[in-house]
Amino acid sequence: MGKIKIQSLSGCCQLMTSNKIKLEHLSKLVNGEYEPELFSAMGIKKAGMTFLIFNSGKVVITGLKEEDENGDKVRQVIRSILPSYEIA
Repeated sequence: MGKIKIQSLSGCCQLMTSNKIKLEHLSKLVNGEYEPELFSAMGIKKAGMTFLIFNSGKVVITGLKEEDENGDKVRQVIRSILPSYEIA
């Protein structure tokens, strides 16, 4: 059997919000892709990663190249995309 090489990692987090995020409005502000008739999340590519942001505040991140144990890299990118939200 050949050597297995991990090429991409994924993760998820929850944004602190008491209301549903208005993805249609947000996608225009941050140049994200949102087509609710095709998929329920807004997608945005940043820093080599893809972020899927759901109206509940859940965020799924794909494309991480290395483990980010304490989430500093992901937090930094989320703050640049969504400065008014914090990770729960």
